[in-house]
Amino acid sequence: MKTTSVLLQPVVSEKSFEQSENAVYTFRVKMSANKKQVAQEIEQRFKVNVVKVNMLQLPGKRTFDYRRRTAGKLRRSKKTIVTLKSGQTIEVFK
Repeated sequence: MKTTSVLLQPVVSEKSFEQSENAVYTFRVKMSANKKQVAQEIEQRFKVNVVKVNMLQLPGKRTFDYRRRTAGKLRRSKKTIVTLKSGQTIEVFK
């Protein structure tokens, strides 16, 4: 069985930097991912203990191309917020 990563990329923002000081990290994940898959992958990849996983589905943004006069919609995405055991860190942003 081929294993594929459900983690796409870490979310880099001011809020995520501030939360990383409290062992809370934010990642973009595949739409098909669930909480158990995310927790298992983070524990295996970064060798840490996951306490809690929260997931958000972000709606796709609407776009409009004024030059061509066409409207469109960008894909929706999924974001997860992972809380680690106190004292543990992930070297994602350094």
